[in-house]
Amino acid sequence: MLTISAPHSVPAPQKQRLAWPDVARGVSILGVVLLHVRLAVPEGEHTLAAQANELIDPLRLPLFFVISGFFSQKVLNFRFGEFFRKRLWFLLIPYLIWSLVELRMSTWDFHYAFDTPLDTWRESLHTVMLGHSMGWFLHSLVVYNIFLWAVRKLPPWAGLAASFSPLLLLGYTQEYFVVGKAIMFLPVFMAGVYLRPAITTFAESIDSLRHPTRATWWALALTVATYAASVTLRGRFDERVEPIDVAWPLPGAGNLGFEEAKLLVRFAEQSLQLPAGIAAAVLLAHVPFVSGFFRFIGSHTLPIYLGHHLGIIALFGFPKTYFEWDITKAGEWPLESTDFWIWGCFAAAAVGSLALWLVEKIPVLRWTMVPPRLPSLKELWSQRRAQCEHATPR
Repeated sequence: MLTISAPHSVPAPQKQRLAWPDVARGVSILGVVLLHVRLAVPEGEHTLAAQANELIDPLRLPLFFVISGFFSQKVLNFRFGEFFRKRLWFLLIPYLIWSLVELRMSTWDFHYAFDTPLDTWRESLHTVMLGHSMGWFLHSLVVYNIFLWAVRKLPPWAGLAASFSPLLLLGYTQEYFVVGKAIMFLPVFMAGVYLRPAITTFAESIDSLRHPTRATWWALALTVATYAASVTLRGRFDERVEPIDVAWPLPGAGNLGFEEAKLLVRFAEQSLQLPAGIAAAVLLAHVPFVSGFFRFIGSHTLPIYLGHHLGIIALFGFPKTYFEWDITKAGEWPLESTDFWIWGCFAAAAVGSLALWLVEKIPVLRWTMVPPRLPSLKELWSQRRAQCEHATPR
């Protein structure tokens, strides 16, 4: 007999996941791995990896933060309990555990390689709490989400304007790593939240390149103009010859110099290149195989971000010190060759990433990457009440 399901039993169509944000995250996280591989291998600055790193450098982290903000609008509707249980909790646990593990491994690596003193666990914990570890991105996400929740009642324009407030702490950037990162990336994160409709419209305009409209040409013009402005700005700054020394009236350093000026130029450069980064992600999302690869990487950023450096330390840093390899660009292939270890460290980063992905699958360890859901106070009260009713003799 032919039966027809009742209307209420028909599952609602699922909303299709956007491709370009995952592509953007995939490009960004691979850029982070590329940077750390280049820094880990002696004379890595003389390789093709270094040239690729220079090309992607202004894009990787701004793309990461703008996409993070793009998917953070729900924070605006959370009460504090929901905000902690549904947002902060899932960032804090992986950050605190795995950043501490990475920092201890780095401390041992430097101690054995350069005979530096070992930090105590208390010092390592203090470093992690300040966000001065390799996992600083998650630390920043925690801070930026708290900031977003704190200003959620403000009009969008005021919340976005408030995101520039870390500039008031410009005098502390040399002392506190997190301040400089907030100056560069908090406005980008908040732009992802408040400018999501504009970002979506821009991405759709680029996406219609095969059948261009007037909006498409305007989006392309904006991309070219902002990218050219960023390159020009950075070029002019790099060409300057006069020293920078400006009195600073607010708390912190009495005078601002080259590093503070470079920070501001970097912020402008990276922000101006964001349209180009988004446009590139939108276009890459249509390239067969390439799109699938970046989307896969972009949907597994947490184990890659937290695990890649663990792999580099364990499979390259420790052996390099133990076997006393003298690695140079002209070194003997394979174990003393810079070019060999560039690829070797990519492989090590992949192993470290895979290891943390597997941790997510192991029940006894999974909580360190994917913390169990915290019940609300209402749920706890209902459970307690049910237990009391069950225990009451009848």
